[in-house]
Amino acid sequence: MSKNQGEGDVKSARRYNANTREDVGKMRPESVTNAARKPETPEEAAAFNAGVAKAKDNGQDHRDANVFRKLEELDKDDAKDE
Repeated sequence: MSKNQGEGDVKSARRYNANTREDVGKMRPESVTNAARKPETPEEAAAFNAGVAKAKDNGQDHRDANVFRKLEELDKDDAKDE
């Protein structure tokens, strides 16, 4: 039986998976800790609140909706002209 299976061999795949799991395991606690921590200074709180406000800003949605309405009106006008 050949050791080569498709794009690589089983040993290499297992080694890669083990290394990847190890690397992800090292990163996870730090990223979860940073994401869950509360702002310590007023500057951090302001930056956090600005980010939340930007994420919740639906101004882009309104602009997109207006563009689509205008395009629909143009399509209706073109259909009437034909």
